[in-house]
Amino acid sequence: MGIRVTGFNGGNNKADLVKSLGADAFFDFTKGKDILAQVMELTTYRAHAVLCFAATKQTYASAPE
Repeated sequence: MGIRVTGFNGGNNKADLVKSLGADAFFDFTKGKDILAQVMELTTYRAHAVLCFAATKQTYASAPE
């Protein structure tokens, strides 16, 4: 189906967890300057679906971008 699962969080320990659960990629918001550009590079055509479990309104609002 071409599904690419990605995770977003902060910290190397989260990256290890996400990848151990089978994610194709992990984006660390504490290190990345332009997360949206990184996602676009990985997906080419943007996300077709987003599951967002955000702790802040700002993060939740930016998820569909």
